[in-house]
Amino acid sequence: MIDQALHDKIEAYLLGNLPPAEAVAFEKQIQGDPELAGEVELHRLILPVPDRLAELELQQDFASWQRELDAIDPPPKSPPPAPKTGYAKFWLVAPVLLLLAGAFGLWRYYEGQLAQERAERRRLEQALEAEKLESDRQKQEIRQLREDLLRSQQSAPGPAVEPATPPGGNQQAAVTQPPAPDPEWTQLADQELIAYADIMLESLRDRGVRSDAGGEELVDKADTAILNKKYREATKLLTRVKANDPLYPKSLEMLAYVYFKRKLYAQAVDAYRIYRTFDSDTDKTDWDLCLFYLADYQRYRSEFQELLNKITGDAKHPRRDKALALRDALAERGIWPK
Repeated sequence: MIDQALHDKIEAYLLGNLPPAEAVAFEKQIQGDPELAGEVELHRLILPVPDRLAELELQQDFASWQRELDAIDPPPKSPPPAPKTGYAKFWLVAPVLLLLAGAFGLWRYYEGQLAQERAERRRLEQALEAEKLESDRQKQEIRQLREDLLRSQQSAPGPAVEPATPPGGNQQAAVTQPPAPDPEWTQLADQELIAYADIMLESLRDRGVRSDAGGEELVDKADTAILNKKYREATKLLTRVKANDPLYPKSLEMLAYVYFKRKLYAQAVDAYRIYRTFDSDTDKTDWDLCLFYLADYQRYRSEFQELLNKITGDAKHPRRDKALALRDALAERGIWPK
């Protein structure tokens, strides 16, 4: 996240308020910094939003005027004295009718503008969320590649050296150390997420015959990759599903599990948090998110404990028994306070 000073400088640059010399220097800085260039482009997308909000406020004013016009008392039931001519009555009513027609026309116009603004805002929010998720994924993959490279360098054999051997002794073969096991909390999360993966993939296959176009093809191929434990390939497929695709929520649900299997726990949590906005079953999503928190317990300790206490404290929660059993297992291992 950028600081406030840089945020103000980007807005001043986009609005043309920077001095010429400073604007030229800032443009050179943007050209040499891809991350800064991405921030400037995001500001360029969302900068017109305040103007659109002003239009919405004007539409609300027109709606208020409409309500005031509706509150005007109807004419008395007793007929007024007959006018001398029919034209006089018409000229008395005509201004009110014109005012009502004009107000109604403006209301319909701004109602359409409001609907377009809402749709545009939803699209921008989804695009920003997808961009953030993709950026986080790329950063995590870069960190993971660096860690893999460092481990490979550390485990690479050094120059061959003939070990000293006592006379008549036998040279001992080098013993390869096995990789360190996952922490106990990650193992518990993995055991519980087996059911998550089964339900997720079974619901995908139960959809029946599917077409071979767009997001469905990508999700189907990712399903096969997950079954074959090719999680990196599944990641590449799922991140290609567009935010406006009907299967975008399903791809996020699968992506959270794939990130977990690749030990990218922060990305798993981020993907599932976005998926929750599409799923109205909060009992289910509370439990699943609790497991993704548990995978990286040291980082998400407070979030995990708060969510687990919420589930165990709800006597009607369908997963309360599972939550109690998980809490007991953590207490036995000294992870959860007894």
